[in-house]
Amino acid sequence: MTENPFDRVKVKGGTKEKKRQEYTHSEVQLLLDNADPATDPKHWLFLIGLYIGARIREVAQLRVEDIQVVQSVHVFDITEDAEDKLMSVKNKPSHRKTPIHDELLRRGLLTYVEELQVNDEARLFPMFSGNAMDGYADSSGQWFRKTFRKKIGLKRGFHELRNTAITALNEAGVLESHVNAIVGHGLGRSTSLGTYAGALSMPTLKAAIDKLPINPGRK
Repeated sequence: MTENPFDRVKVKGGTKEKKRQEYTHSEVQLLLDNADPATDPKHWLFLIGLYIGARIREVAQLRVEDIQVVQSVHVFDITEDAEDKLMSVKNKPSHRKTPIHDELLRRGLLTYVEELQVNDEARLFPMFSGNAMDGYADSSGQWFRKTFRKKIGLKRGFHELRNTAITALNEAGVLESHVNAIVGHGLGRSTSLGTYAGALSMPTLKAAIDKLPINPGRK
């Protein structure tokens, strides 16, 4: 029997990517206890990330005009802009309208948006600059990692907020197709969903996203 020359080849680091872990209940509570967007609007960054499961670049690049009302539901329009090359989404399913979670509304997000409109601000986070490589994710990510997270003694990263939201929605019994529509994945694994299903209504997705608990951390 001829020896396979690749049998003795070892792949450095293994073959599986390390899975990001969800925030625990106490870690989310630490975030929420220190969240004060009325005093520091940058706090909306992680609150939005937590309650819609969005990527940091998607949140940081939001414009005031991206807060819309569709089918009587307040939504974020996560998209790109041909006039702003720093805005980008990962792929086609990432272009989406995601309902705004009730907790964001309760905390006064729409009031913040109105203040930005009065001041003729175009972006939701005008304090974060952008660059050609990472868009608005670099400066916003640095603030979260090096300033806010360090200040409160938190070790988990921003993207793990996305994992936390997805896991909590699944545990709340939200259908896979609804979760995927909210966070910007394809509708589902099946051919019928992936190929033939139309867009889900905003009231349907609003009911789904509001099943996310105020503290969605893993207990």
